[in-house]
Amino acid sequence: MNDNKIAVVIATGINGLGAIHSLDRAGFKSVVIYASSKDLSALSSLPMKKILVKDNDEWESNLLSVLQHLEFESPPAIIACSDKAANFLSTNLSILSPKYKQLSPSAAITNMLNDKKYEIEHMEKSLVPIPKSSTKISDLVEDGLLTNLRFPVIIKPRTYKETTLINAKNVILHNSQEWQDFYIQQKSNLDQLVAQEVIQGDDNNLWVCNATFDSNSNMLAAFTFQRLGTMPSHYGVTSIAISKNNLEIKNICDQIGKSLSYTGSAMFEFKFDHISNRYLYIETNPRLGMCNWFDTSCGINNVEMNCLAALGIPTLPLTRQVDEVLLFNVLGDFISRLENSEKLSNIFRLYTEYFFHKKSWPIFSLKDPIPFLYSFSNQSSQLIKRTLRKLLTIKRGTKSI
Repeated sequence: MNDNKIAVVIATGINGLGAIHSLDRAGFKSVVIYASSKDLSALSSLPMKKILVKDNDEWESNLLSVLQHLEFESPPAIIACSDKAANFLSTNLSILSPKYKQLSPSAAITNMLNDKKYEIEHMEKSLVPIPKSSTKISDLVEDGLLTNLRFPVIIKPRTYKETTLINAKNVILHNSQEWQDFYIQQKSNLDQLVAQEVIQGDDNNLWVCNATFDSNSNMLAAFTFQRLGTMPSHYGVTSIAISKNNLEIKNICDQIGKSLSYTGSAMFEFKFDHISNRYLYIETNPRLGMCNWFDTSCGINNVEMNCLAALGIPTLPLTRQVDEVLLFNVLGDFISRLENSEKLSNIFRLYTEYFFHKKSWPIFSLKDPIPFLYSFSNQSSQLIKRTLRKLLTIKRGTKSI
């Protein structure tokens, strides 16, 4: 391995596949480490080397061993595509630094941003506008009732490790009865969860900024887009989005980066609140965002900028992002809208409006078609099953009438 433009990708799902595609676009060779044979990155034909490190209790020690035994002529860049991988890199920075070059936040910053309790408390102190929140839910409970927060309320695990407590990334509670049911089930786990008032408004009030900061916390690159749909609806990951240059959000992210002395790539999420007429902060993921290939497709290659800066290769100022490009995960979005009980006529009317937009497909690449074909097959199967389930539910409801 003698090319100095090499990057090791600790890959997960669409995030990892997007990084592989972005690196290929920038002329980088990639070495990919994946956790499952079903991971999209495992199916890609682009990496020069692919290594399986199974996601189990020994994942961290096994991954460290693999990285220590890989041989390169010169130190490559290394990037994380998940919260778990970001924690791993920041924790093992001193061990890996002689052999790998990484532009990533410190362990203290990574741990803080990956723990909702400390993230919320920091942003409140930094005067970043956030929804009304509680980092100690038990303090708001009186006789089993939730006080001082208005419904609907979103409950989030403090870290990715606690998602098993609620078997989801978050839970939405719409009223006191739902809270009571949740409280009975999770009473002993409240200290591992945080609560926030849900920011009212449609999905198109959601905004994302994917950005990269150099070792002096200067913003090297930033790309903003407006979400138009999520999987699952309203509280999930991006299924439809449109690229729009939002200078206000970029300025907020620049300020957050400087306040944290942040280095590396990050994904910032906001929602516009029509009541206060401002953008409210949702979260920062201290790693590459899921839609990093969308960034690249619109002229802002955050993956490339991260790796070039890590390797000490001079970077040129990026051109302004290309706006009005549509990111479209068709099947994923369609499934989410069906499960949200949206009318088929409304869904097709919406898709007709999007038909003539220039599009960026989150997985599809003519140069690397297998991951798309695999994903399309899986999502098609899910769509058929869920559509049949929906039709059976409607049929049963009709009979009961």
